[in-house]
Amino acid sequence: MNIQLNGRPIATRATSLAELLIEQQIDLSAVASAINGEFIPKSHYAERKLQAGDRLEVLAPMQGG
Repeated sequence: MNIQLNGRPIATRATSLAELLIEQQIDLSAVASAINGEFIPKSHYAERKLQAGDRLEVLAPMQGG
């Protein structure tokens, strides 16, 4: 299936958000995620199913000031 991850197209076999983050070697505990502009709570990563064409944004917290 083809989706967009942070604005770049990728092909994936993952069926859930959690599977995709693991597949992409992204630390699930250290990011915030949104699919098609909708924030997804970490507690729903495993149950949130992906669909072809989804636009996923994954953001890591930054320190600074």
